[in-house]
Order: sequence, then structure tokens, then C-alpha cells
Amino acid sequence: MNSFNLKSYLSSNIDIEEEEISALVEKCTTRTVKKDQYLLQSGEHCKHTFFVENGLLRQFSIDKKGKEHILAFAPENWFVTDRESLISISHLHIIYRKILSIVG
Repeated sequence: MNSFNLKSYLSSNIDIEEEEISALVEKCTTRTVKKDQYLLQSGEHCKHTFFVENGLLRQFSIDKKGKEHILAFAPENWFVTDRESLISISHLHIIYRKILSIVG
């Protein structure tokens, strides 16, 4: 497993006290997504921002003809969310799926 977690990421990128980072991380929950599993699917409501600790996520949409359109990749140590769904409480039009697991 990747040893570079959210706490390490925050402490190396933000000038913030260790206690504040610990308080923030304590409020977070972990969600494990296996390869080829979906983190978020079209039609769901996105309620969170996610931090990728391991693997690679693919963000894509599917058009009316059923063709997939890749919008972005989210590598390790990256944040992902669907801002439109998160802010406006609308349903997702995009999909997040894990396509790579890193075994270390």
C-alpha cells in the first residue's frame, strides 16, 4: 500500500499545525474501491470530495450513443469530486471508476 496518505499530503503542502491536520483527518472516512469498481456513477449525487491514496481513477461520461468520453485521470495523491453535483445537489453526469491498483 502507498505510504503517502492524506495526512502526509496535507503536512507537506500546507503550512498548518499538526494538531489541525489531525483534527481534519479524524473527520474523514476511508472508502476502498477495487480495480474496475465504481467510486461514483451517473445518476448518483456526489456528497464528498475524495483523496486518491492508491491506484488511478478514470473520470468519464457516456453520451447518448453509448460512447465513453474520458474527461480526466486522478492519480495517487489527487483530490476528485464532481463540483456541480456537490454544490447544486444535482445528479452526476460523470462516472469515476478505478482502473489501476498499485501494490507496493
